Amino acid sequence: MKTMQEVLAEHGEWRYTNGAGSTIVCRKCGAPVENVVEHQAAALSAAGFGLVADAKAEALEEAAALVASEQQHQFRRDSQRLPGAHIVAQRMGVLVNIIRARAARAKATP
Repeated sequence: MKTMQEVLAEHGEWRYTNGAGSTIVCRKCGAPVENVVEHQAAALSAAGFGLVADAKAEALEEAAALVASEQQHQFRRDSQRLPGAHIVAQRMGVLVNIIRARAARAKATP
């Protein structure tokens, strides 16, 4: 998969046509471009890049899953009567809830 930078570089070279007004044409796809930002956003979307908010939400969900996994490990340690493990597990539960709430907020952000 190409990086965002590579996709934008491909769609960032322009040639201008003359005629009854100047027209910007993308060298990569040959399409006339009225709005450069919209064209580049469409190129990124076509290359498989989604919204930044979606990527942020996905990363937060992965972080929550990682902390939840460690929380379960601490509960297992607590069952072995290791000191402080239960308190650590409880605090990790709070972190999981906070991270998941932030992920939900990121998904709701347009």
